[in-house]
Amino acid sequence: MQEVTAAQDPQATALDVQQFMTDTQQRVEELLAFKPGDARLEFFATDFYKSIGNIEAARSHAAKARALSPNKPQIVVEQGLVEYQAGDFTAMRDFMQQAYQLDPQYVDAQKMYAASLLLTGVGEGEIATIIASSSWPQVANDSLFLSVVDAAGATSTLARIFQTRIDAAPTTTTNYLSLSFVYYRDGNIAGAIDALEQAKTNIPSVALTVNCFIANLKAGIDPNTGCQ
Repeated sequence: MQEVTAAQDPQATALDVQQFMTDTQQRVEELLAFKPGDARLEFFATDFYKSIGNIEAARSHAAKARALSPNKPQIVVEQGLVEYQAGDFTAMRDFMQQAYQLDPQYVDAQKMYAASLLLTGVGEGEIATIIASSSWPQVANDSLFLSVVDAAGATSTLARIFQTRIDAAPTTTTNYLSLSFVYYRDGNIAGAIDALEQAKTNIPSVALTVNCFIANLKAGIDPNTGCQ
């Protein structure tokens, strides 16, 4: 516990952090040696090595976990996440598809299979059949899914994410601004203004600033010009 606190301390030096990671790696390897053939420990090791950017070690431990427990979609998703971190989106998609096929009801498999399809050029319409409607509120609040969708430039899915967040938390200003920006970036000025009008209706206290943004959008200038 003391080590974790030290590693997270903003005052910790790079040397402190490196020592912490070295000690943690040693303990991970000791655990693996003490209890070989444990899929849960191999999964833990995968996550650890992924977190420090050692992709080859993460791949190796993920493969071992999969060999020990081949029908666990959680392990297969982890294999896909390793490939995502490595930047191999095709390999990521293959693993996420396998996880989804193992358990189509597993939300992480739905979410990351859909994300991997977007990253490999599959149209947004194709993912609608993968993410169950009952899963969507959870998926829409997932930061990793959001970042992947943004990286893929999937405007319709981004807009749906922020609209879902607005519906769930109608007094959170940032969601309206994010939705408006998604539309603005895509050249949809009417959509950007509509998102801001929603904000005015649901959060009257932001009306002055939002009116400034709207006026700028209508004038065709940077929305932030002169707004506070």
